[in-house]
Amino acid sequence: MGGVLVGDRQNGNEKSESSECKEMPVIERTVTVACFPHEVVGLTASLKHDQISPEPDYDDPVGQMSNFFRLATQPSSRKEQEALFDRGCADAEKWCYEEDLRERELTAAWLKERRLENDIEEAIRRGDLL
Repeated sequence: MGGVLVGDRQNGNEKSESSECKEMPVIERTVTVACFPHEVVGLTASLKHDQISPEPDYDDPVGQMSNFFRLATQPSSRKEQEALFDRGCADAEKWCYEEDLRERELTAAWLKERRLENDIEEAIRRGDLL
């Protein structure tokens, strides 16, 4: 989602028919990616849906952080490094899946709002609402 419609002409001075009506808003945002759980290390400035990181281990947060710091500061085996990489990929895939669902919900809500606005405008034109 996002992008700017310029029109059919390269210079950007001409508007296409689709850009004259209301377009979906361009969304500018920053997604925070962290190797530590956001909540545990206090990276809470961004919204939950703008965060990619491991889920906190609420049963053993100290053990989880100790393991992360050990992996970050001490030599580890190839097997451990590959497992860490795979967990990072899984965190990113989970975020992508959740983001896709969130975008679909936002798009559906936006479309519903646009349909309602169009229905109201049409009713006004017909004289049903005065």
